[in-house]
Amino acid sequence: MSDQFTVFMMTSTHWDREWYEPFQGFRWRLVKTTEDAMDKLEAHPEIEAFTFDGQTIVLEDFLEAAPDQRERLVKLIKEGRIKVGPWYVMPDGFLPSGESHIRNLQIGTSIAKSYGVEPMRYGYVCDIFGHTAQMPQIFKGFDCEGALLGRGITEDKAPMHFAWEAPDGSQVLTFKTPDWFGYGEYWVRIHCFDMWRDPPTEEEYVENLKKFVEGERQRTDIPILMFVDGQDHQPLHDKTLLDTKRRLEELYPGIEVVITSPDQLLPRLAEYRENIPVVKGELIHTNRRRGDFSRILANVLSSRYDLKKRNDDGQVKMEKWSGPITAVSRLTGHKPIRRNFYELAYRYLIQNQPHDSICGCSPDHIHRDMHYRYDQMDHICHNIQEYGMKNISRLGEDTPGEHMYLTVFNSLPFDRTETVEVDLYFDRRWKYKWSEPFGYEPINAFYLEDKDGNHVPYKVVNINRGKSVIRCGEQECYDRHRIVFEAALPAGGVAEYRIVPHDGYVRPVGSLRTGTYTAENEWVSLTVNPADGTLTITDKRTGETYDKQLSFADDSELGDGYMHARPVADRVCLSTCVKSVALTCDADSKCTFTIVSEMMVPADMQDRHERNFDLQRNETLVPLTITAKVSLTKSSPMVEVEMTVDNPARDHRLRLMMPTGVDAPTYRASQAFYVAERNVAVNLDTYAYEEKEKHEKPMSGFAYKRQGNRGLCFVSGGGLHEIGAFEGTEGMLAVTLLRCFGSAVNGYVAVDGQQPGVSAFRFGLLPLTAEDRDADIQRRLDAFTAGVRYRDDHTWNGDVVLENRSYYRLDAENTVFSTMKVAEDGEGIVMRFVNLSDTSEVATVTFDRAPGEAAAVNLEECHPEPLAVDGNRVALDMPAWGIRTLYVKL
Repeated sequence: MSDQFTVFMMTSTHWDREWYEPFQGFRWRLVKTTEDAMDKLEAHPEIEAFTFDGQTIVLEDFLEAAPDQRERLVKLIKEGRIKVGPWYVMPDGFLPSGESHIRNLQIGTSIAKSYGVEPMRYGYVCDIFGHTAQMPQIFKGFDCEGALLGRGITEDKAPMHFAWEAPDGSQVLTFKTPDWFGYGEYWVRIHCFDMWRDPPTEEEYVENLKKFVEGERQRTDIPILMFVDGQDHQPLHDKTLLDTKRRLEELYPGIEVVITSPDQLLPRLAEYRENIPVVKGELIHTNRRRGDFSRILANVLSSRYDLKKRNDDGQVKMEKWSGPITAVSRLTGHKPIRRNFYELAYRYLIQNQPHDSICGCSPDHIHRDMHYRYDQMDHICHNIQEYGMKNISRLGEDTPGEHMYLTVFNSLPFDRTETVEVDLYFDRRWKYKWSEPFGYEPINAFYLEDKDGNHVPYKVVNINRGKSVIRCGEQECYDRHRIVFEAALPAGGVAEYRIVPHDGYVRPVGSLRTGTYTAENEWVSLTVNPADGTLTITDKRTGETYDKQLSFADDSELGDGYMHARPVADRVCLSTCVKSVALTCDADSKCTFTIVSEMMVPADMQDRHERNFDLQRNETLVPLTITAKVSLTKSSPMVEVEMTVDNPARDHRLRLMMPTGVDAPTYRASQAFYVAERNVAVNLDTYAYEEKEKHEKPMSGFAYKRQGNRGLCFVSGGGLHEIGAFEGTEGMLAVTLLRCFGSAVNGYVAVDGQQPGVSAFRFGLLPLTAEDRDADIQRRLDAFTAGVRYRDDHTWNGDVVLENRSYYRLDAENTVFSTMKVAEDGEGIVMRFVNLSDTSEVATVTFDRAPGEAAAVNLEECHPEPLAVDGNRVALDMPAWGIRTLYVKL
């Protein structure tokens, strides 16, 4: 670098809305910090801008407590002195879905615009624990040409400035904070004082400044540096900032020093674009040196499973149900659902996705607040879906008649043949009943008829008489019958069935069971091994067999919310004792075996407060009770598992072990809008680092190993994000189910971190062939997690002609559906898709009516590019790994 260079100095504060203190505690400090920053900006016009950590929720939180400061705050924002956005909250990178990231940025952008300004068009992620591969494409979708990040990539892997490239080729010019102390390095290296340490002497100050400048100049060949003054929850350091600017100009005559925001770096960096290296893909590199800030804290992926599960369930409710139902109900001619309910539910969800919140590394009281927000989102989504289904059901108002009418809605834009379970709510006066010969159990007698009048086989699997239910605000008492049957569901639409009274016997016929412990469908055969409770799955298409499925391993946990650690003298428990195997569903469309096992594990770690103790697991053993409902359905090659673990133990980690029998060097795992291929082997060189590379890596929904026609995929039903792949002929995949720890940040005792009591899991084991594509697996995952929504009405008199309806359909090989919702302008409808392959293609979207207008828009829903409409169809170019958003008016 030449002697002439430019220093951009950025003043900021990194704001955790909640972390080691609850939200209200941090808000108390937020008011003081914000008022102090405004005072200093007004006093020092030479400080061009204060960057508010890339977030906008801080503005809401501040003004709710200090509404008298609104005029003053707005003035500074409009003048560009306080930079806000583009985020609503700074999220974790891997745990939220791609749609959550987009919604987060949409909310942040809209809040900034509500103040009469554009958000800071810059991807600011200074403190999240690794970065997904598609984040540059997401940033570009909001006109962000640059980014600032810490963690995920270290100085030996990338210089200060690099072009971060997404799988589709999108690039953002990225500034990497220093490894040692990240966004706080400038303050610590130069000024190095706080309540415990005195300010440096004059000589120390000058020496610190020179060393820091020269160290930063070593990180780049470009004559542009950026110093980030953005410590956690710190005020604007006006005096030291201005003094450092003066000292720099004295020490390095002729250089330019500007106190501004990071987005102002971009025009200058663009001049050196050809000299800036490219870094591709996900960033999950571990740090090298002791004390480095840039740890990726890999095991936050498995901290507090209960939070991860509720977050994933909430994302499905928003992306696959509340959005589509709100949009489709507008097409029915009924009074539309207020979009504000959808937006409010999303805010509750996103407020739980800051990195220290969703990562589960805070004290218990922080995470209990999160459950409250999940509750609010759940309640809103329940009403959106219930009232929306009333709109979508063709006979939404009750009319006299003893018959019933069932509407099943498939929100996914492809035809599905699914085994579904639905609850039918019968009037208690339903007079048609049958029972086995002597009337031991009365069962309502009815036929289930499809649109053509064919009888659809079903089985009643549960009855709850006198069930009190609130439906669309009205409380009634019913006899609930839960039935299971195979449903043919049109793409993005409804299948309709009649519930026809029958004065006679309606006995179910048929079974998938082939033996005492075996079942079989068109694709696979399943065997339950009663001796150890494991499963054997045979793929009838390929002849490949997968033994010892549903195996477990339980080891020690010395760590906390951030990291897993084991003692030197560990004991890994591997065996389970089967208490019972029961057949709990035996129908023509579904067979379920319920396996109850016990795993004897140490009660906890030895008391760490003893003097001269050996750090090891307790000799006292307690039973983990594992209850697994293993199902094979008529309509899928995937073996489905619903499982509970009753956990009385502490200080341990429980993993599901999946021997795939695939000794391949790589495996694949999904993340937001991408499927990453990773090496199975870890880099042993990192074992000399402070943070070594771990086998555990992020997973958003599925992970698999495959070689030729042999392959096995884990499909998560929610909450499970930590996957490990291991070398050897077993081809082992390990999924962390529970990581139970007793300490949180700053030494807080984390009782809830031990995950006591019953935790519920849902997942699938999917055999793969060589022909199965990532898009096929994603569609299988979406169908598994989304399920169906349905409504039964007491509205049919026997003369209604039924019909199946498809509101929207996607035709493509590798392009999959992400979400559908009412557009941000409130007039159109938006659909989003992603191409999960290296090959570009054209996707066709067909509606039930001709769109009056169609356009491709960016993720912010701006910059429309008109698309041709061919009757009811719109064609959309889908580049390799491209995320595309379709806007239509219907």
